[in-house]
Amino acid sequence: MHSKRQQPEPPHEPRHPSVDPEISVYAESDIELLAPGNKLVVVGYNHRTADLSVRSRFAIASEDLPHLTRNFKQLPGVGGCVLLTTCNRVEAYLEIRSEAEAEAAFVELLGGHDLTGRDALARTLFCRSDTTAVKHLLRVTAGLDSMVMGDAQILGQARQAYRDACAFGTASPILHKVFHHAFRCAKQIRTDTELDGAQSVAGAAMALLAQTVGGLRGRRFLLVGVNEMTRTAGRRLVKAGAARIDVCNRTYERGRELADGLAKGPTAGRAAAPNIEAIPWAQLMEAVGQVDAVI
Repeated sequence: MHSKRQQPEPPHEPRHPSVDPEISVYAESDIELLAPGNKLVVVGYNHRTADLSVRSRFAIASEDLPHLTRNFKQLPGVGGCVLLTTCNRVEAYLEIRSEAEAEAAFVELLGGHDLTGRDALARTLFCRSDTTAVKHLLRVTAGLDSMVMGDAQILGQARQAYRDACAFGTASPILHKVFHHAFRCAKQIRTDTELDGAQSVAGAAMALLAQTVGGLRGRRFLLVGVNEMTRTAGRRLVKAGAARIDVCNRTYERGRELADGLAKGPTAGRAAAPNIEAIPWAQLMEAVGQVDAVI
């Protein structure tokens, strides 16, 4: 009886009787999975190649992800695309003809009409192909390429990127194979090594913050911005017993949504409920002077 897979299945997962998947993830027999003249390429930027100004300037909003991924797939010569976006990286895994075409496509689609920023974006890009691209994906999903070694969130983010590509119809047979292999390897690494249970960047930040201010319980904090990092930090602050959490975002309604979500979150294991409020952007600097730490 076969165990149930945890990852979403591609419509027709390729089979290679002559290739042991435990030995090779990108073998000569895989050439049948690629369109003639194509190769597997990853192109993008991350915290190692791009500073914060570039990463912030070209970050991808969640609502833009579907059409951007499809735009990659619609380019001439592109057989498939999985677009992985996190707080610190944007990486396009492409079936495409060459590294040069992958870089040009990335700059064109992410740079858009930002003519002054496209040169800066181009300078931050890294590009890997074939087995080197697969090795990079393995390092990413295992948490070895994260700001925090063993980042527990990145595997879930990679799985979501793959699920999105399947939903958008942009995942090609070679991408199905390498992403499934990456998920299996990441799971095995977390089973066999001490990387299992490693925390996220936000978790590491909370641990450092607790040491810096002498504990989180009874303290006042300010969350600036609404994203996965501040959501994770907010949940940890609530559970740790923070006395007050203010949320400030350029769009007040989004800040209030985060504040309401933290206030209504799970109560199991949390200390006394803190006072959580959203404040207008105009009051940001005033709020900074009234808290123990800003996140």
